[in-house]
Amino acid sequence: MQRAAVIVLAAAVLLAGCESKKKLTAEFAHDDAVIAAPPIPTHYAMNTPDAKVELVLPQGIAGYPGLHAKLYEDGRQELIEFVTEAIEDRQRFAKKGVKQATPYERRLVWTITSISPHLISLREAWYDDTGGVHPDHGQGVLLWDRVHNVEVLQSELLKADADTSALDADICAKITAAKTARMGPTDPKSWTCPTWTDARAVLVPSATPYRVGGMMFLFDPHVIGAYAEGDYEVLVPLADFQPVLSPDWAPDFKGAPAPTVKTMP
Repeated sequence: MQRAAVIVLAAAVLLAGCESKKKLTAEFAHDDAVIAAPPIPTHYAMNTPDAKVELVLPQGIAGYPGLHAKLYEDGRQELIEFVTEAIEDRQRFAKKGVKQATPYERRLVWTITSISPHLISLREAWYDDTGGVHPDHGQGVLLWDRVHNVEVLQSELLKADADTSALDADICAKITAAKTARMGPTDPKSWTCPTWTDARAVLVPSATPYRVGGMMFLFDPHVIGAYAEGDYEVLVPLADFQPVLSPDWAPDFKGAPAPTVKTMP
């Protein structure tokens, strides 16, 4: 009789243990799903006889799902369209008896240039080869409000009624100095200085941690000179545009560019 009671008690304990385990499993199912979730893709590539394409995003992008979705989906769609156009283009050449030995190629690589409490700034390097005299390349920029998950226009960084004449003159002076250092004295009539309105910039980190210390203006080949001159970069420190900075973003800017921020020679 006692033995039977022990068996019944053991069965009850075992059943209770199973029920507790089921309860814990259900309770932490969400956590398990999060842990087991696949990593956010930071790379996309496609290789066909007509085109090779690749998209590379920075590893740190995983912390910004909205930004990742925009860059990944926009980049992927752009590359798919490139492959489609490459197939059509090469078919037209083939009908004319022109055979192209190598496939077209397009590559998009994004990097993060600066992160502050409200902003994240990114820079894109793109490469394009469609069988011409030489491959082409250039740069893109994106500024993102990491709090509200929306893109920020470069124009929004300054006050709505800002007088940018001093900033424009500063950009022009720095571009002229960069061209002169690389190419020697240039004829001002042979090219036009871009202004704040039509120039593209990325934010650069400050010597003060977690703040922006200035802007790096990027110029692709052909923009301010011949293709052979290559790309240009000019660094404008915060002090040069702080008076016209929008109060909305002013807390993200402080100090001078970090010593590690360098422009290309």
